[in-house]
Amino acid sequence: MRARYSAYCMLNSEYLNHTWHPGSRPKKVNLSDDSGVQWLKLEIIRKEQGSANDKMGVIEFKAYYTIDDKPGYLHETSNFVKEDNQWFYFDGETEYHNDEDQDDFKDFKPVRRLSVET
Repeated sequence: MRARYSAYCMLNSEYLNHTWHPGSRPKKVNLSDDSGVQWLKLEIIRKEQGSANDKMGVIEFKAYYTIDDKPGYLHETSNFVKEDNQWFYFDGETEYHNDEDQDDFKDFKPVRRLSVET
C-alpha cells in the first residue's frame, strides 16, 4: 500500500499498472503532473489479513492532499489479492472529504467489494 501511495506521489503509472490486478485494472493509468494534486501524507488506519500466508487483505487508509492549494483527503478501504506470491490492488470503497472537485479522482472509484473470509 505504501509503495502504491509513493507511486501516485511520484507519478509512476508503470508501477501502478504492474501492481493493479488485471481483473480490475483500467485499460490505462495515466498520471499527469498538471492535475494540481499534491499528495501530502498517508495514514494507515487498519489492516485485515494480508500476511505472508494470506491470499487476500484489506487496508483502510486516509491519503491527504491539496488540489490547487485546497486541502482534502480520501478515505479508502482497499482490497488486495495475492497471486503467484505477488500482492495486487483489486478495488476499494472510497470517500472524499473537503474537496469540491472530485472529478480529479475519478480513477479511484471502486469496482466491487471482495470478501476476506477464508
